Amino acid sequence: MRILFDSKKKLHKEPFGCVAPEENCRLRIHIPTSVETAAVNVIFQKDDDGSRKEIPFALKETRGAYQVWESNFSMDAPGLFFYYFTITGRTGTFRLFKQGDGTNMEAGDCWQVSCVPADFTTPSWAKGASIYQVFPDRFHRK
Repeated sequence: MRILFDSKKKLHKEPFGCVAPEENCRLRIHIPTSVETAAVNVIFQKDDDGSRKEIPFALKETRGAYQVWESNFSMDAPGLFFYYFTITGRTGTFRLFKQGDGTNMEAGDCWQVSCVPADFTTPSWAKGASIYQVFPDRFHRK
């Protein structure tokens, strides 16, 4: 059984998309009961300065073969944040990363969340425009 987390689903992350500073956010992760989970944390790392923030989860309920762990938090300031989970179970602690739309232990990518100022507005020159970006690193990763 896989650990379930998909940041594009409200079941796992609310609100969807960008957040504002001090806006309440909720993450939920579904972990098979066979892991015998004792602790779950999410580690946020700010893109521009590398500062880290660790937030604990609480066990909310057991649904069938899964435990549902939940954390409510807010970001202190605007920025781009990358995150992954640490999970402590019967056999030790491991990190959980994104792999496609699923999850993977100890290898993969981080999820990301953008925190934008609450008073942000789209510049008038960009309203209704289509903007394309090319990310060369997506074509060749070492």
